[in-house]
Formats: sequence, structure tokens, C-alpha cells
Amino acid sequence: MRLYTVSWQGRRLICLQTGADRLAPLPYETMNHLLADDPAHRQQVLDQAAKGPGGIALSTVRVLAPLPQPRQDVICLGMNYQKHKTCLLYTSDAADEL
Repeated sequence: MRLYTVSWQGRRLICLQTGADRLAPLPYETMNHLLADDPAHRQQVLDQAAKGPGGIALSTVRVLAPLPQPRQDVICLGMNYQKHKTCLLYTSDAADEL
């Protein structure tokens, strides 16, 4: 499931991707409103939107940051940090040899 915040025809919309190039607008003002919705209701909304063909072509929108104004700090934790660190070190060494 892919959710988008987009600008389309001068309006900001929250959308669900329903096909390779199709978006279904959702009845939320912002992604924060979607996240704050009752989980059971939110799932009903998403299920209903997923059944449709999607009314907007992805190619006709401008994709915006998913959470332009998060309600709290977004903290990301890399669970496989060590693997990426090792890969980065290997790549850096290889680049030095070129």
C-alpha cells in the first residue's frame, strides 16, 4: 500500500495508489488526520478506495512530502545499521583503489 500527499489542480490531497499510475483521493485533510483516525475506520476507508480504479493519474500530480508538518519528531532507527556500515566501508575502500 502506497500513500501519497500530492498537489493536484492547486489542491493538496491525500491519496492511495490503486494501480501503476492511478491514485484514489482519500477523505483526509492531511496525512496526520489519516494517522489519527480510528484504525478500524481508516482501514474501511482504505479498503473502499482500493476497490476503485483511482480517479487521478500519478503522472498528473506533484508528489509532496508525505508528512509536511509531522505532529511530533520523526525518529528513524536503522535495525541493520551494522550491515550498511560494513557495506559503506567496503565501497569506500574500493573507491579509493580506483
